[in-house]
Amino acid sequence: MHSLTNFSYLLGAVCFNLQSVSINNTSGVTNFSHMFEYAYTLRSAPIMDMSGCTDASYMFNSCYALRYVPLYNLANCLSTSYMFNNCYNLDNLQL
Repeated sequence: MHSLTNFSYLLGAVCFNLQSVSINNTSGVTNFSHMFEYAYTLRSAPIMDMSGCTDASYMFNSCYALRYVPLYNLANCLSTSYMFNNCYNLDNLQL
């Protein structure tokens, strides 16, 4: 059985009306880049295990309605560039 390691571009551009999402197991995922990019109506980010993350660039880019992001372990992440670019409504960012 193979596990997914790349979640890049997973939900963003095709899920314009996504408001919330639940993701069960992200252990072992290394690439989260662009995962929710252009999910314009996403209001809260899911709780995820990001301890293996190496790339979270543009992960929430242009998520205009995003208000809440839980605490993520980004200690091993090499790139977080533009992770929250154009996220104008963030109320609670706990990184």
